[in-house]
Amino acid sequence: MMDSRRTSVSLVAALFMAVLVAPAGSAAVDTKAVVGNLVPEVTSISLPVSVQPLAGGLKTVNVTVTAVDGNSFQDLVSVDITVYKPDGTTVHIASAGAVSNGDGNGVAESYDHSFGMQFHDDPGVYTVTAVATDSQGATSTPFSANFTYEELVALALSATAVDFGTLDPGTRSVSSTVGVTNKGNVKLDIDTSGTDLTDGSGHAIGVERVKYDLTNGTFTAESNLTATPYTNSGFDLAKGASSSKNSHWRLDTPSGDEQYIPAGTYQGTVTISALKG
Repeated sequence: MMDSRRTSVSLVAALFMAVLVAPAGSAAVDTKAVVGNLVPEVTSISLPVSVQPLAGGLKTVNVTVTAVDGNSFQDLVSVDITVYKPDGTTVHIASAGAVSNGDGNGVAESYDHSFGMQFHDDPGVYTVTAVATDSQGATSTPFSANFTYEELVALALSATAVDFGTLDPGTRSVSSTVGVTNKGNVKLDIDTSGTDLTDGSGHAIGVERVKYDLTNGTFTAESNLTATPYTNSGFDLAKGASSSKNSHWRLDTPSGDEQYIPAGTYQGTVTISALKG
């Protein structure tokens, strides 16, 4: 008869020996980590403090935006710029993408953008707002900076000379028209002044004999040109892309009864100056 106690000991020993034997080769375990996406940030906008309009033209404004992303500058995909009118809410220039200037390093990169301001755009304080976006679609809090668009008082005339033609003494010329165009961004009035017309030999037609009409050219409410500037406060030429009004001019030559007016060519000047209306 077999001893049951010895059998039990042998089984335990066999199990113990199996635990002590390791498999051949090596083993690996998986590792895992989740990297968070940091929201980009615009840290600065560089632009002029003051912008002077270009009379009758388009003034370019250059802007540089610096943006950062904690996941590296390489995570930045765009910077968009919007320009708001002086009321602070009306979009003046719709959102447009700035262009990387290729200086990315670490977490920061700068972007350049240019936009145009028309000569007739309202003067005042404009706001430039920049927003950065990363590869995950996260957007920065809008960052803003301001610039002042200065007032511009300017005009252009449609003619460089007024030719009253050939006249007999004591007669009036036909009307000549000179267009006045507002080339600035404020309403205009004008100063008018002039000089006598002289023949270079000591003879003159007085400046007051030059007549002008700033309304409809009928000369029912004409004015005499003066040697000192006279402010025509009712001219009220509005600003705008092509805002213009006509001025009308005639010359009354004196008769021989009034003065000696020998035949010849008489020349003078008319000056029209812009004033804020």
